[in-house]
Amino acid sequence: MLAKRRGHVALISVHADPATLATNGIASVQSAYVKKLGEGLAQMGWQVDMFTRCTDPEQLSEVEHLDGCRTIRLMAGEAAPLSADDIYQVLPDFVKAFVQYQSKSGILYPLIHTHSWLSGWVGLELKQRQLIKLIHTHHALGSDRYQDATTIPMLASAQINTEKACRDGADQVIALHPDGESSHQGAIALDGAATVDELDVMYRSLLNQLHCEFFAVQSVS
Repeated sequence: MLAKRRGHVALISVHADPATLATNGIASVQSAYVKKLGEGLAQMGWQVDMFTRCTDPEQLSEVEHLDGCRTIRLMAGEAAPLSADDIYQVLPDFVKAFVQYQSKSGILYPLIHTHSWLSGWVGLELKQRQLIKLIHTHHALGSDRYQDATTIPMLASAQINTEKACRDGADQVIALHPDGESSHQGAIALDGAATVDELDVMYRSLLNQLHCEFFAVQSVS
């Protein structure tokens, strides 16, 4: 029996390509996690597009994993592997490419789920531009990594500030470690990842809120 189609959702994983096995440890885990999440949600009826940055001019711009789930590679900076510092500098280009893709495809994603802080920065920018619900997943927290550091690198400061902004600006936050966001209002603290079933309920709830808010705004104007 085919799952009922529930609408579009964008998963954003700027630096970890769900369609490519990364060599970096953390990125590799994130790539596999996002791919599994996207495929699981597609099997439950969601139309899932997973956005990442193109790192090779020979890469396919789109990779279909299964019905309702694909990876879409956007041009942001040079089509080559970049350091985290360089990726941070081209995030505005990623936002621009995402908006252009929406315009070209005719798909306006009402729900966006970002993964790790670089993607979270993108999600927050998009939330300022259009009516969306934003879920953010922390895969590792800069505040944990640098909590005992006497000096904090500039990029780490950007990471920590973005993580705080995600805490305050996202509609839901998921931390993939026991103590991640337990003290933050409106957040979800989990021992491990949210299950696909939990996210399915969360997505439907957020989209219902979005639907109500949209029509409330329309009725006033």
